[in-house]
Amino acid sequence: MATPITPRTQTSAELRAERDEIVKMMKPLGVEGLRRLREADALNMEEADLLDRYESLTWLIEG
Repeated sequence: MATPITPRTQTSAELRAERDEIVKMMKPLGVEGLRRLREADALNMEEADLLDRYESLTWLIEG
């Protein structure tokens, strides 16, 4: 029998901490640098994933 999947909930503080870690991984370009690269269609897969994750977390935190 399959185990039901229950969603994992995180506090705002946990989401912010995760977002801060992603910002550290974006260095030296940072969020704005990656956004500019995305506009120029010059992101690699890892950079695109980081930026997507950052923007998703920001949406969850700020609503």
